[in-house]
Amino acid sequence: KEVARKIVFLCALILLISMLTVIIADFADPFVAEAVNDRTRQIYHQTETDNERYSSPYVNSKFKDLLEINEEVVGWISIDGTNIDYPVLQKPGDNDYYLTHNVDNSYTASGSIFLDKDSDIGYSTETRNLVLYGHHTRSKTMFSKLINYKDLDFYKEHPTISFDTLYNDGDWKIVSIMVTNGRAAQDNGNYFNFHVSEFESDEAFLTWVEECKLRSVIDTGVDVVASDTMLTLQTCCYDFDEARLVVVARRVRDGESAMVDTNSIVKNKDVIMPYYWYINQNKKPHQYYTDIGMDQPVSPNLPTASV
Repeated sequence: KEVARKIVFLCALILLISMLTVIIADFADPFVAEAVNDRTRQIYHQTETDNERYSSPYVNSKFKDLLEINEEVVGWISIDGTNIDYPVLQKPGDNDYYLTHNVDNSYTASGSIFLDKDSDIGYSTETRNLVLYGHHTRSKTMFSKLINYKDLDFYKEHPTISFDTLYNDGDWKIVSIMVTNGRAAQDNGNYFNFHVSEFESDEAFLTWVEECKLRSVIDTGVDVVASDTMLTLQTCCYDFDEARLVVVARRVRDGESAMVDTNSIVKNKDVIMPYYWYINQNKKPHQYYTDIGMDQPVSPNLPTASV
């Protein structure tokens, strides 16, 4: 009996220690991750540049120190008025790795900001839509502050994004701020593909842009033409289960001012929200759903449709 009692006690003690280890690690993770990010910011912002290309004839020299840390760095994103100031990474063919890894390849639940595996940043060519993902964390890091763009006043004060790639520096004017569904089941089987990287034609591209504008909670008034390159940022939000907040912007054109006239910008009073949003809010769905014949009850068992 005494031996059995000691075995039970030791098992309980090991379990307790294991649980405490997990709790402590979970608590410490965001602080450790942000310490890595702080060091990365210091390296990036203090890298001496000479407007020359680094390594090959193509890569901007300001990325030379970051590329020594991780050769999968493809850019840097920052947004005024937020703590978004991070390297952007891309694991070829893999949208999972940087969900749980930092720029130094250490594990972190906070993950990194990363470029979709189907988006391509090249010296002479890019996919028409560059899609970036980032977590909405409890510590309010990564893309958590994107949620501020649901507020009209915040958008008016910060209507642009800075996103520099290895090959092109750029400011981007925000075109659309959407709340959308992460699962097809939450739009009655419909899923708006906001993270498409390439389009079959100019017409398909412009139709997609118009769909983004119809779903934008703010009527930004920013125009888009067929030759534009788009930037799409995605994070989780909590309007309903599996909801996503999506911010879509376009690159400022050569010779164009980066200034955005915000005087006439207003909330979109006729915004199309995901079908499930109306169900969750006990509201009548937008006429859009009746027009396209989607006015049946939501099926709860359709497959997940996004990252």
